[in-house]
Amino acid sequence: MTTVAGLTRGITGAPGPTSLGLPARRLLAWARRRKWPLIAAVASVVLGMVFTLEWIPLHHSGPWSQSWYVPGDIWGVFRASHYVGWGGYADIYDPGQVNSFPGILFLYAPVAMLSGALGLTESFPLTVPHPTAWLVLGPYSLIIGAVVLFALDSLAERLGVSKGRRVVLCFAEAAILWIVDVAWGHPEDSLALALAVWALLGLWSGHTKRAGWLFGFAILMQPLVLLALPLLFFQTGARDRARTLCRCAVPSALALFLPFVADWQSTKRSVIEQPFLLRFAHITPWTSWAPKVGTDAVAGGPGRAVTLIACVAIGWWSMRRRPGLAEMVWIVAVCLSLRTVFDSALASYYPWPPMALALVVAATRGRARFALTCVCAMGVTVAASSHGPWLVWWTEVVGGLVLTLALARPTPGVGSGTSAARPTPARDELEDRLPTPSEELRDLVASS
Repeated sequence: MTTVAGLTRGITGAPGPTSLGLPARRLLAWARRRKWPLIAAVASVVLGMVFTLEWIPLHHSGPWSQSWYVPGDIWGVFRASHYVGWGGYADIYDPGQVNSFPGILFLYAPVAMLSGALGLTESFPLTVPHPTAWLVLGPYSLIIGAVVLFALDSLAERLGVSKGRRVVLCFAEAAILWIVDVAWGHPEDSLALALAVWALLGLWSGHTKRAGWLFGFAILMQPLVLLALPLLFFQTGARDRARTLCRCAVPSALALFLPFVADWQSTKRSVIEQPFLLRFAHITPWTSWAPKVGTDAVAGGPGRAVTLIACVAIGWWSMRRRPGLAEMVWIVAVCLSLRTVFDSALASYYPWPPMALALVVAATRGRARFALTCVCAMGVTVAASSHGPWLVWWTEVVGGLVLTLALARPTPGVGSGTSAARPTPARDELEDRLPTPSEELRDLVASS
């Protein structure tokens, strides 16, 4: 029988008992290797729940002073996830609450069924001060969002960032992640970035099949990562490109087939037009150019298609440049930042994905450069959460994002100067010492 002392020896690195099985040893090895992102993830979940339950009672007065702070965006998506559990998946876009791909609905469906079975209250369609379903949904969604901390730490490890700096990086990433998961309730964005990072690592290791499937599920979670697809395409070997594109497309094609067939108009409106209510958005210089959807919304889809074309040009340029891994990550960050620069309407959490990648790349630079990048990323996060004249807000956020990317720009040759299509012996030796993306994902699921 495994003793407490034996488990302690396993965690601290001392030889454990022979009765400790292989899965347990793998789990303990993973916990040692990812100790700091694990601590940062636990802290994010605990502090996030404390904030949502206590912030309004402590800092506000009035009739709603005892209510909980629950991100409003999450309830429409959670309501649509009930349709998955009820067998009405074809109608998920009919209520008009989901304006993206449906990957997160599959993850929320078990919690939605549990919430319904327990008779827990939800803040939909009417707002209630204490939606008891949040006591289950809240920790669950925050755990989903925190997965990205492990992917980013794995990327930093692959880039050769020191352990001490990776500790700082973990908590800096958790700090700017707050606006996505706690303030707005969009863990699908962070999970999509995590899968995209693992796909990039798989591509860099020469595992194009694995990279294609991982990126396909990243798109299913949140199509914002499509902006990184051209880089993935052009950095894949010419003979593997068609198959990689097919793997990227299959998860979303299968998930969207039935909704498009059953309810073309609602699905087209949500997935292709992607309406954004202006009363919940920050106006940009491009808002007046965007097609109008109804009286108080603009379509985000057409503008994002133009941004995707720009990313195709960047991806083609990267193929000719043959960047190292750090440069590839930085180019992906630049592509993702174009969403913030050119979207017709913005939410406060849109600048987060490129900043998350920029911090990892900045960790490969000098101490002062890394510190300045962290400060700049925090400043952009605070500025994005503020309100004021739209032009001032847009200028601060876009200017701060550009400065963050400029500070994080890597030294040429960091990681490896060879493109992903041609692994070098030095990289192969590194791969033997470091876990593969699939091992990271498998161990993370096992630990949950």
